[in-house]
Amino acid sequence: MLFRILAFLFIFGALTLTYKQHKAGRMRQSIFMAWVFLWLVGAVVVAIPDLASMAAFYLGIGRGVDLVLYGALALGTLFIFGLSARLYKIERDISHLVKTLALKDLPPSAVEKKDVQEKLL
Repeated sequence: MLFRILAFLFIFGALTLTYKQHKAGRMRQSIFMAWVFLWLVGAVVVAIPDLASMAAFYLGIGRGVDLVLYGALALGTLFIFGLSARLYKIERDISHLVKTLALKDLPPSAVEKKDVQEKLL
């Protein structure tokens, strides 16, 4: 019973923090909805632990806790992949911006500028 109380307090705090981040404009609507969905699923599993066991049984997994761990591992991997893809795009955008600004500061010689642009871009 103590675990359930602590888990509900944690989930409530996480939902509150998620809402504040979204309201401050630091989180897109789709990401906000995904986090709210995950926290609510967590609350349901804490409230009705047998639900995870039944779902695990239907999926051919031995225990409910195994299903939860597999799901957490899969979602964690998905989030890390998304973050790495976003980070790569940001790095690419910054590199392009730096190259563009560097070319802007070159002497006005059009021939030299064109040669440098072709090499960099």
